[in-house]
Amino acid sequence: MGRRDSGFSFCGYLSRGSALGRESHNAVINMPVIRKAVVVNNPHGLHARPAELFSRLALQFESDIEVIRDDLRIDAKSILNVLTLGAAQGTVLVLEARGTDAEKAIEALERLVVSDFKTDETLSRESSG
Repeated sequence: MGRRDSGFSFCGYLSRGSALGRESHNAVINMPVIRKAVVVNNPHGLHARPAELFSRLALQFESDIEVIRDDLRIDAKSILNVLTLGAAQGTVLVLEARGTDAEKAIEALERLVVSDFKTDETLSRESSG
């Protein structure tokens, strides 16, 4: 039995609702987008623990932050959305941020990915044990 095409098309965009008012939202829309491509080098990919670290770090910034993999664009502030990327080792992800602290957000998220999702907490645990 072959699969039937239901006609449903997944557009590849998962996003959280915005709490911004219309004027604030328009101000963010008019800000430049900061983009950076990163490669997941972690041998286990972007599994639950790294996804949690990634989304928790993204939540610390005011900017709208999204991650793009192929034709899938997700909200970086949601662990469930980050997990939907299915990012294995070697996957190229594009980080995109728009807002007042977009550059700082992209730099911090890039550092986390490049470090194989090591934080100050995990580094201190490794050096003490």
